[in-house]
Amino acid sequence: MRRSIAGGMVARCWVALCVLACALPALADPAGKFEVVRVKTELEPRAEIDLWFLPAGRPKGTLFVLHGYNNSNGWSQNLQWVRDREDWNVVMPDFRNHGASSRMMGPSTLGYYEIDDVQAVVDWAERRNLQRPFVIYGRSMGGATGIRFAARDKRIEGVLAVSPFKNAELATRQMAEYALRAAAADKPGQSKITAGLKSLVGKVATGALESYLDGKNPLPEKQREMLRSVDVPTAVAGRDDLRIWIMSGEQDSFPPADQQAILDASKSPAELKRLVVTPGTNHRNTWAYTGEDGKGVLGHDAFVKEFLKASLAAPPGGKPAYAAASRRDVSARAAALAIGATLLLAIIAVALFARRVRGRRVAVARLPEPSGVEE
Repeated sequence: MRRSIAGGMVARCWVALCVLACALPALADPAGKFEVVRVKTELEPRAEIDLWFLPAGRPKGTLFVLHGYNNSNGWSQNLQWVRDREDWNVVMPDFRNHGASSRMMGPSTLGYYEIDDVQAVVDWAERRNLQRPFVIYGRSMGGATGIRFAARDKRIEGVLAVSPFKNAELATRQMAEYALRAAAADKPGQSKITAGLKSLVGKVATGALESYLDGKNPLPEKQREMLRSVDVPTAVAGRDDLRIWIMSGEQDSFPPADQQAILDASKSPAELKRLVVTPGTNHRNTWAYTGEDGKGVLGHDAFVKEFLKASLAAPPGGKPAYAAASRRDVSARAAALAIGATLLLAIIAVALFARRVRGRRVAVARLPEPSGVEE
């Protein structure tokens, strides 16, 4: 019983640490035209997912923006310029247990159930016949979840992920350690005594945390197995035509080596994979890197623009270049009508053919009897 209580306390502490590490202030509604839409997931546990849809005037494609843990689509407004300046539709959902979406029993599953949220949103976009290509931008949990979803759903042609984790169970450790390091970090104007004490406390706390995570398993085994199954390298191995671009902070809680492991596991050709490591940034500010520090590394917004441009280009293998006018998917209803019309025409053709054959048989039956005189 005590161990269960202690485990619950540690799990709650982990959530609190993640909140400290990831939380961003909520923003107001998007500027310009937008729709608020609510969609339902199909699989249990079912959830209602709230989303903002920002339609472009003459859209080149549709970008799904997936936020990180403890954020909402309010944060996603950092990508509103994709609609305003790049002419892409932008779809900004809230994951379950975030923003205005359903509140479920238990904490976030870091992509285990959240992948169903993405499924519901993409299904909705397809029903609306939104402009192709469909691509995903995701940060942290949103990036990892977006890659895993795209690895199994070919409607998504590319994913740009900022600071995704490699494995959800590993991420719980990495985020907790990151929060402790951030708390123990030196601050401007801080005395040497204070800095020394913070450093000592940080080391002791980190060591204790690692010992507890390794030895006493604070998360229930079922939840731990769920998180362990959220493994991005395993997922990407199942597809060989997915564009995967990743941006990682030099001091990120999910280190660049983890991001490289994701790309190495992907079977996509090298020209579809790209990793940019932003100097001096961490998990909280990689997405804000401008590239204006003279170090020759592409800034976040420029990276996004290049990704969108690449997503409209011809894929490898000599396939035709993307043409906006010809890439709209046929909706399910339109497909059903087309199939029905084809069957109807086939039935009519068979009926006419049968009638023609019967007519010939009647004509043959009415021929005069031979007279018996040979010519």
